[in-house]
Amino acid sequence: MIIMIGATFKRDYRDDAVNHETVFRSILSGKGVETQSSVDEIYREYSTGNRYGKWTILDFRTGPCEDARMILSENEALFVSEDKATLSGHGSVEKYKINPDGSVHFDSVVSSWMF
Repeated sequence: MIIMIGATFKRDYRDDAVNHETVFRSILSGKGVETQSSVDEIYREYSTGNRYGKWTILDFRTGPCEDARMILSENEALFVSEDKATLSGHGSVEKYKINPDGSVHFDSVVSSWMF
């Protein structure tokens, strides 16, 4: 299920995060997020409840993927996040290359926005 929020999309990414947990945790650790918690705990902390003024994970997925917004190859991952606040805020869609060991390296910002 995909829910439109402003100019972005929020999707329940938990299944993808569980199925590709090494990749998900590698992206999060690169962002300075504590990764010792379970995927469900990370989802609750960073994606549910009142997210106003808090950094929020909107989506995570790995390729291969061919939907209306993004085409990802088998060795790519997409990470979407935003931080929304009064008269300010920003968000981005980032693409990562996946290494054979599940670690990632940043590839590009696919899109970004400001509030």
